[in-house]
Amino acid sequence: MNVNEFNSLDIICGIDTIEIATDVQLIDRVQGITTKTPLQACSSHEFLYKYKVNPDKVINGAGNNIDKFKQVLQYIAEHCKGATVLYISRIDYRFDDMQNDYSRFYKLNRLLLSLLAVHHGAKSRYASSDLLTAEKLTVRFDHDSPELHISGECYNKKRQVPKGEVKTRLELRSRQIEIPFLNGCDYESFILAEWLERLNEVITADNFNAVIQTCTESLIELYEQEQAEFSNVTEFLACYRDNIYTSRQLTQLYSILNNPATAKQMCSHYRNGSKKTKGRKLICFSVSNLKEYVHKLEQAAYNFFATQSETAAA
Repeated sequence: MNVNEFNSLDIICGIDTIEIATDVQLIDRVQGITTKTPLQACSSHEFLYKYKVNPDKVINGAGNNIDKFKQVLQYIAEHCKGATVLYISRIDYRFDDMQNDYSRFYKLNRLLLSLLAVHHGAKSRYASSDLLTAEKLTVRFDHDSPELHISGECYNKKRQVPKGEVKTRLELRSRQIEIPFLNGCDYESFILAEWLERLNEVITADNFNAVIQTCTESLIELYEQEQAEFSNVTEFLACYRDNIYTSRQLTQLYSILNNPATAKQMCSHYRNGSKKTKGRKLICFSVSNLKEYVHKLEQAAYNFFATQSETAAA
């Protein structure tokens, strides 16, 4: 992918949802807060109650402005008077693309989430599509270990909310965390900074190659099962092109599944969209492409951080 293609990306970062845990049971349902099933926290407490909060439903624009978001926390605290336990147990960050349809950078987001999944050893990883139209809807991974509980999802927001402004949304979620805010806590920066560090950490040649190797081996096994359903190898590779990320990977697949002597030539046909591939082109990526994309996400995050100082200065 050409670096210039990233010029159309104008991403807005914010907080989509938080989950709070408290020892106060809310009797009345309040705006923006929905009750979840009580759960046992640990032996030193009795029952804790969890509530899901959409900041924008409490204060308009709070999801994209730190100062307004802190007002949301004050609002929550007021409805949990008397609480001896009150902390954020989950936070979902959103990166919204207002310009590009979901399909435009679908494969790039799929690759980024695959890197995270492979790096952390996530077993839950999947993509979904509409049952009737086959329209792509989401790609996601979930990881749970004693040390880390995270998930990432990129989904077709325009399909979900047709009249909304957001076309594509990437969410990065941290779960089973304990961020107290009864006495104030500037956690906004370090939780999101952890995600930025996590993204940069996984974009290495080793992780990139590990994802490609896993995809390649899986496609080879899949071809053995499904080759009778395709007229040729190109038809098969076109069907599963979302799991092919580089020209080298494509050449390797042609070499193994078809003819090693013509592998490079067939790869060139596919990359350029010749008659032999019926004009179909394969979108390929590099580590540099991923770094450029994460740089865009970082810029969006810095803009989100800046809302605090800008509002204070105003």
